[in-house]
Amino acid sequence: MGNPTGLIVSAVTMFTVLGLISLLAHIYNLNNIKSKTVGDGQHGTARFAPKEEIRKTYKHVPYEPEKWRIQAKNGETPTMPNGEPLPQGIVVGCKGKATTTALVDDQDVHALMIGAAGVGKTALLVMQ
Repeated sequence: MGNPTGLIVSAVTMFTVLGLISLLAHIYNLNNIKSKTVGDGQHGTARFAPKEEIRKTYKHVPYEPEKWRIQAKNGETPTMPNGEPLPQGIVVGCKGKATTTALVDDQDVHALMIGAAGVGKTALLVMQ
């Protein structure tokens, strides 16, 4: 048989470490967290965006599907009235009564799209 001293030392070390972990788990637990009611020093920053901020944030695209179809048939890229190509992004809303203007968010954003199979979740043009 070999010397049992090494085995005894490692067993004592393991029991000491397990005892310390158990003691720390008893001292530092979730019961020591102060309970806070809603509104205890917390406040939100939600607000409605003013018209100026909406004007700066989103691209305003006049909805002209007939013009876009003619341009697409002629092999041209559909454009806005000022001549620049239509922005790619998420249509977040529209405004107008006689003429419709789409508000397009062309930033690098994420959106959750929920829909049944075949509704155009992958790619859908607003030319229809």
